[in-house]
Amino acid sequence: MEQGLYREAHAQVVQNAKSKHQMCLDGGSWRVAWQFSGLADPLTKKKWAGTARELEVYADVVRAEDEIQKRARNLLRGVLSDDDKDEDGEGKKTAAEHKAAAAAAKKAKGEGKGGGKP
Repeated sequence: MEQGLYREAHAQVVQNAKSKHQMCLDGGSWRVAWQFSGLADPLTKKKWAGTARELEVYADVVRAEDEIQKRARNLLRGVLSDDDKDEDGEGKKTAAEHKAAAAAAKKAKGEGKGGGKP
């Protein structure tokens, strides 16, 4: 009120009265009533120790780790997700598998050992 913010001060007093009324309606519980005060509840247990930005970053890291573990389990079981398949719908190949497939294709065309021109 020292700054001449009379409307804001009046609004805060009204909100505080509402919070007390809500507490009485809820049998003494401040869980909902505290929301009327416009203040952070000092007794509420924090859900995260860091900042909102840190929570966002670490949540992304945890999600990525979970996805990697899920894919590894599925690959061990032989189950491929859409992300693990190539354009043909088959599993993505390793470099060694690509070399073996190329060698087999050459051999089938007669370009392999002994299959060239006479």
